Amino acid sequence: MEAAINQYGRYDDRTKASIEELSETFKQFRLVPKQFDRLVNEMRQTMDKVRTQERLVMRLCVDQAKMPKKTFVQLFAGNESSDAWIDEALSSGKPYAERVARYEEDLRRCVQKLKIIEEETGLSVERIKDISRRMSIGEAKSHRP
Repeated sequence: MEAAINQYGRYDDRTKASIEELSETFKQFRLVPKQFDRLVNEMRQTMDKVRTQERLVMRLCVDQAKMPKKTFVQLFAGNESSDAWIDEALSSGKPYAERVARYEEDLRRCVQKLKIIEEETGLSVERIKDISRRMSIGEAKSHRP
């Protein structure tokens, strides 16, 4: 699997097939609670870091720069770890563009932190959120009678 990631990249179909095959193998194992809790806590900590940066970015854009929230969501969603959305907001010519420019350095710093999280985990922000969502759903189901 690691060879496939290095050779083709994480999102190539061949790599996904290799990951799926490995996943099926590991599904047969049962993790001891201590190990499982460690993995869950790591994922929660990662998600907390992502949420912190996303909240800060939203506060800067929506609250400080007065960008409409709908516009912010359109620009930011899916581009969390890319500077492109900042450039798009700055060159939009909209009334908020000038105010976004005041916070450009802080916004780029937040995006850089999100990129670092992606590099540390080997997962995109979108994938981290998906895993977190699935964990929450699984946890809720496990607590039902």
